[in-house]
Amino acid sequence: MSCTHDCGCTPETRDARTDEWVQIAPESAHPATLTPEQPVLPRRIKPEDVRVGMLVERRKGDAAVRDRVQRIDGDLIMGVIGAYLWMPGYEVIDWTLWLVEDAPAPVDPDAEALDQMAQAMANLVGSDDADEWVPWAEVALEALRETHDVTARAEQ
Repeated sequence: MSCTHDCGCTPETRDARTDEWVQIAPESAHPATLTPEQPVLPRRIKPEDVRVGMLVERRKGDAAVRDRVQRIDGDLIMGVIGAYLWMPGYEVIDWTLWLVEDAPAPVDPDAEALDQMAQAMANLVGSDDADEWVPWAEVALEALRETHDVTARAEQ
């Protein structure tokens, strides 16, 4: 296999940088610039530690099946393409599960509304620090939801 651009890199190095081919990159191809808080990926993971949204690989020898986790039903882990990424018994026939990319951090649906409300409150009193008004914005939003039928779309 040859590189898709003219940089002279080896397939192993390119595979460590891109997801162009689903090949297992050697550990030596991972960057050494990670901080201690950042785990080296891909890394082995237990099926019970998998969460929806993670990009995982099921590996056996040189074979790999990669997909983003869409559904977890008991011991069954299903990907976006509809194939089972993991099911009971795979470990008996030498399959292993690897975390390629962690699930995206959850987004607080109220964050933007609270920031805007806090900024409006700060502007009202002539304050430069909207952060001090966030707790008051949370109280106001909660009171609004208790007294009115407010959806996230209506708040926009």
